Order: sequence, then structure tokens, then C-alpha cells
Amino acid sequence: MVDEQIEEMNLSRINAWISKSDSAKDKFDKFISLFIAYNMFYNLYAKSKNENANLHENKKNALAVNKLLVLTPDNHKLIKNFYNCLKPNREFIFHLQNRKKENLILQLKNDLCSMKNRKDTKNESQLLQTALECLYTIRCNLFHGRKGIIPKQEKLMDKSTPLLKSFLNMAISKYTQQD
Repeated sequence: MVDEQIEEMNLSRINAWISKSDSAKDKFDKFISLFIAYNMFYNLYAKSKNENANLHENKKNALAVNKLLVLTPDNHKLIKNFYNCLKPNREFIFHLQNRKKENLILQLKNDLCSMKNRKDTKNESQLLQTALECLYTIRCNLFHGRKGIIPKQEKLMDKSTPLLKSFLNMAISKYTQQD
């Protein structure tokens, strides 16, 4: 439902932001550039599904990309590394609560544990959804939280960026194969 020319232009801009992230030296610049690419992508994806999609429903659109993701050994490892960065840092528990005050770190832990014994697409989907929600919450906290980056946030961005890039590349690849 998206005009082909507009879609190509948007995909080109998305790839430009990914390149900007790749060349950035600063952890904040890497993460934010990648998230801008992700933001553009999830709005493009929402419009492709429904031309009347409300682009102000950012979280809903961001999490809908989950439908394009598959749990691979590589991104499973990235999710584990991401979780291991969060686990020892109790202060992140507050920072990774969504508006309903659900502890996303605990949810991520539970989702990872449920994947240990079962290979089940429902569990995979839930793990990917929780990881996306964590990434989205980190973005929201950076944009709307305290200004200035502290070392703990740098460590969090350092572990978040490869996970976000993995998800974004997979989603773009699946999206462009659908055409």
C-alpha cells in the first residue's frame, strides 16, 4: 500500500541512517542513528500494512515489526548478552519498566528461561517481543529521561546497539523479500 518510489526513497534513507550508525564513534550516536533508522522502518512497515495507519502510535508500530523477526542463534546470543548486561545492574530495573510498571528485565529473564527447554514459536515470539520492548524503552528513556549520558547508560547502549541492528537488518530483509 506504499507507493514504490516512496518506499525506495524511505529504504534508502533508512540505509543511510544505518551507515551513519556504523561509522559513528560515540555510543550514543551509534544507538540513536540506528533507532532513527528503526523508527523510519517501523512506520514504513505500518503504512505497508494499512495506508491509514496512525504513525503516532509509535510503540504499537515498533513492536509490530516482531512479525518479521525469527529467533536465530546469533540474535539469541545477542539477547542473552543484552540480558547479562542488565541483570547485575539493579538500577536498570526502574529504567526498564514500561508504563504499566511491568519489569521488562524480569520478563526478559522469564522468556529466556522458557526458551531453554522448548523450541516453540510462541516462546520465540514472546522473547523477541520483550527484547523489542526493552529496546524501545531504552530509546524512550534516552529521549525523554535525564539529559546527559552516564557510564551505565553507555554500557546499556553498547549492548543494545548490536541487538537493534540485528533485528533491523532481519526485518528489512524480510520486508524487501515480501515485495
